Order: sequence, then C-alpha cells, then structure tokens
Amino acid sequence: MSAPSPAQAAPSAQPSEAQIRALARLDELKRAMQRQLRRRPTTVERCAMDRAALMTLRAEIAARDPKSDSLAVVRLDNAARRSRADFERIAGIDQSKPKAKPRTMLDIEKELRGHV
Repeated sequence: MSAPSPAQAAPSAQPSEAQIRALARLDELKRAMQRQLRRRPTTVERCAMDRAALMTLRAEIAARDPKSDSLAVVRLDNAARRSRADFERIAGIDQSKPKAKPRTMLDIEKELRGHV
C-alpha cells in the first residue's frame, strides 16, 4: 500500500470562519506577549510564548463553548495560567516591578531649572 500523494492528503475544504478567527486571536496573543518581552525572543522563549498563546486560546474557546463542562474549563484555564507564568519566568519578565512613571512637563521644567 502506497502513501497518498500530497494532493490527495491535503484537505479540500477552506478553513471555516471560526478557524480563521481562532488563528487571528492566536496571532494577537503572540503579538501581546512579544510586546511584553520588548525584544526579539530566543528559540526557547519563542517556544514558551507559542505554548502560552495556544493554551490561552484553548482556554478561551472552552470557556465560550456551552458543551464544555466546568472541570475542563478550569483545568484548561489553570494550564494556560501556568504556561503564561512559565513564559514570563523563562523570558525574565517580572510583573511585580512597578512601571516607570511617565515624565510630565513639570518634571522636565524642574530638571531644566536645576541645570541652569
């Protein structure tokens, strides 16, 4: 028995609207994690980022599905949370650090007066 040719093995149907939306959401989650990283990820960081985005998407899909039981939703959500935490740990992102306060014009004026 021979293997099917690539033309036979390829699905003939176009992706559904739900699949297109899911892929768009997956790209959105990856972009958000990339912005959080603020630099180009290493191979290990990219793998962790991809896994975290995919687990988050799966949890979101399960939460919207009325056929999902609550135990499965909770397990997926916890797995997604752990994968996001793993990504942040691997990437060295510390959520507890307060972000720098943006400088106002008053702050800039005070600095300029101090240098005169």
